[in-house]
Amino acid sequence: MKRRPPSLVIGRGNGGLLLDPPLLSAPMAGVTDPPYRGLLHELGCDFSTTEMVSARGICEGNPTSTRLLFPIPKGHTAVQLFGSDPDMMRNASDRLTGEGFSAIDINAGCPKRKVHSQGSGGALLKDHDRLLCLVEAVLEGTDLPVGVKLRSGWDAFEPVSFKRLVSRLSDAGVSYITIHGRTVMQGFRGAASASHVRIASSESDVPIIASGDITGPEGVNDYLTNGASGFMIGRALMGDPSLFRRLRASFNGEGFHERYERAVLLDNLNYSREHLFRVVAHYGESRGVIKFRSHLAWYIKGVDNRASLSMRVASMKNESEALEIISKALEMLEVK
Repeated sequence: MKRRPPSLVIGRGNGGLLLDPPLLSAPMAGVTDPPYRGLLHELGCDFSTTEMVSARGICEGNPTSTRLLFPIPKGHTAVQLFGSDPDMMRNASDRLTGEGFSAIDINAGCPKRKVHSQGSGGALLKDHDRLLCLVEAVLEGTDLPVGVKLRSGWDAFEPVSFKRLVSRLSDAGVSYITIHGRTVMQGFRGAASASHVRIASSESDVPIIASGDITGPEGVNDYLTNGASGFMIGRALMGDPSLFRRLRASFNGEGFHERYERAVLLDNLNYSREHLFRVVAHYGESRGVIKFRSHLAWYIKGVDNRASLSMRVASMKNESEALEIISKALEMLEVK
């Protein structure tokens, strides 16, 4: 059994969001869409974050942006905004307030070129003054809690600059800061640094949320000992919606079951049916099944001799085909 993390309150003014335990799902483009976030909440996630949404798209009513904006009735949902223009960020925050969301999260770490080439996402780590202007604009535009998600730096970790940025964000009035312990240029190469979380915790008066490489209770406890107050899980959720539930069980004294244990694979494949139904209901059958291809490829990872299934996943076009593949994967696991 690992130590249970203390509960966390993310607040602003007189209000606060209680997270117990403080486990959050990360914003991931193409992954944490409304259907999947809904399933995660049903399985133990108290706080999810939308896919990254353009502030300009919100202000201009772009359908691509607005389709991402569905708060989940059960639990708390933060909108993750990206942009480089303070007025756009302020106006988008104002429009989102009162729409059922629990917080607004500012993206200051996305490593995707199409985002940082516009001066947004990770590019803000090259211009701390602009980032602080965006933070101030969002705080002016909403009375919701406001968070910022950072990486450790642009192309190198510079402790003095990093400490100064965390301190300035804390003083600006944000409600929490999420630290992913890799630089923007690292992408997802190498290991995320827990020591960067420790350094941030020493400079901040607001909760530090740790992000990067959390796959089980050991990762949570490692960050906990380095001063983190909350734990944001990202890529480990791809094809593993039951992870939150298993983590909760481990903090209540039960053993933790790893993702590729047979019983966990069976559980997740059964949940994949519900995931499929939600995707089809949200997007329609044709578009939904195409979007579900990547998810199903993650669900069947760990199934022995899945090559033939993977080929079918890549070309499936309707709900019936998807259900047949899920049934075949279950059958392969059950006769193992």
